Amino acid sequence: VKAVDKPAKKTKGSVAKKSGKARAGKKNVKVKSPEDRLYWKLAGVGMIALSVFSALALATFDWECVSSLTENVKSQTNLIGSIGNWLAYCGYVSFGLAVWCFPFALLVGGLKMLEPIPKEVDEIPNRKVWIRIAGLALMMLAVTGIVQLAGKWGWVQEIMSSIHVGNDTGGWVGRMFMTECLERGIAAFGATFLSLGLLLLAMCMALGLSTVRRLFDWRISEWDWSWFGETADAVNEGKEIVKKEIERIAPKKDE
Repeated sequence: VKAVDKPAKKTKGSVAKKSGKARAGKKNVKVKSPEDRLYWKLAGVGMIALSVFSALALATFDWECVSSLTENVKSQTNLIGSIGNWLAYCGYVSFGLAVWCFPFALLVGGLKMLEPIPKEVDEIPNRKVWIRIAGLALMMLAVTGIVQLAGKWGWVQEIMSSIHVGNDTGGWVGRMFMTECLERGIAAFGATFLSLGLLLLAMCMALGLSTVRRLFDWRISEWDWSWFGETADAVNEGKEIVKKEIERIAPKKDE
């Protein structure tokens, strides 16, 4: 009887290695081929274009073109059309003046994606991408809270009254986050410091520690202090001139 060769059984180690490789492939964003890098750049250009479109929609928002705000609806004046005007209205109602963070975030994200990727980098960790997205979301939340607090200033209320979308400068999100939660718990003073701390944390998550470090890396030794010496010399010279004029005009018996 001839012996029949049985297929070798797969060991647990080989299965674990294969599954580990599969999981690793899913966790990373591939940028190996030139096509991958091209898609990365095209996504950056698209984000910059969306940033420009959203900024134009917000800047040319007209409340008189929204049927829920007025009975006499006039013809559309928004540069991005009715869709842009409607999206701007939803943004102002939801996030207030903090909605302007959206164009800024899209612009920064697009510029970051256009940065040259080192050739030795084959993959970008998916975890890093999600940290950036979570940082942008947290930054948006912190800004809505800060803007909601700034709504107590008169000139901010004037801006809100000009667009006729309510009195909450942080929108619905800012009112729930700041007014209903933080201010009731730790008052406005504590809520301000907490929001600023969250904003700094969100910047570190969204932009990366190295970028934030460069933003705040102000070395006093590198500042140009020559203006200070020139100002001091000018003050001393002026003081001597004034002193001589006083001595010439005023009687010596009058100090």
